[in-house]
Amino acid sequence: MTKEQILKRNKKFQKINWIVFAIFVLMWLILIFEASEGVKNLSNLQAEDAGQSRMEFRWDTANSTLGIVLLFLSVVLALVWKRTFPFNVPLAIILLGFGYQLYFMTYTVGWVGILGVIGLVISVLVAITMIISYTVYFLR
Repeated sequence: MTKEQILKRNKKFQKINWIVFAIFVLMWLILIFEASEGVKNLSNLQAEDAGQSRMEFRWDTANSTLGIVLLFLSVVLALVWKRTFPFNVPLAIILLGFGYQLYFMTYTVGWVGILGVIGLVISVLVAITMIISYTVYFLR
């Protein structure tokens, strides 16, 4: 493979990575906003079970641990960013999923917290799919 072909391939991977990352960031921001609005509307209802899911700040040991691990892994990824190409952005998507989960663990109470778990699972599945597809591409 010539140097020109390698550069062209890398540009293609870079474009795919950043498009997928931007989609995830936008999707998570929209879902956080929608979930927050939905929970606010639920809490305004006079129904008996309306307060089961609510916005409330909660910080405990699990949040601290996840936050510290997430910060550490983000710093490590930033330090090895160029050396892990094209797997760097899928790894960043996984960290983004954990950040999304941390948000829901910290600011919500009740069933709405399941959105954080679902978001984390989606992030991990998409990132693993990207990693596997890149690996298969390189091995062929």
